[in-house]
Amino acid sequence: MSIDFCQSIRYSNVADNFLPNILGATSRYFTTTFTDRKEDIRANFALLERAVAQFDARFTLRALRSISSLRKRLDQKTLCDVIISAYPAESDTAKTLIQAAGIDSSMVKSMSEQASKLKANGSSTKSSVHDVAPEIDIYLAILIQV
Repeated sequence: MSIDFCQSIRYSNVADNFLPNILGATSRYFTTTFTDRKEDIRANFALLERAVAQFDARFTLRALRSISSLRKRLDQKTLCDVIISAYPAESDTAKTLIQAAGIDSSMVKSMSEQASKLKANGSSTKSSVHDVAPEIDIYLAILIQV
């Protein structure tokens, strides 16, 4: 019986069935969309605001630990969109962060137009008129530097 079992399972069949599953799972794991990256950064904003409100360093450390995985997936478009959505339109801090990131003005204009259209349609869930904590300023500056 063991000989029949061994003959029915060939190495090539196992490899043909097993490797695509591993490769598919890995590619799905590492491939993230633009909105996933933005949501990860916004989730870290929430952690930083919670750390400030509760005066607890654990949440800050959790946000800082995620920088290494975010760093590999960041691009200028993501940074620009997060900065525009986090700060009011005429914020000096936003202008400084955008300039430090090396984002060109055409990208800033197109992203700000898209954000204003979304806010006008009411599809934005948060208003950008709130005060931004200094910890979020520093977190974004760290993301820009890495």
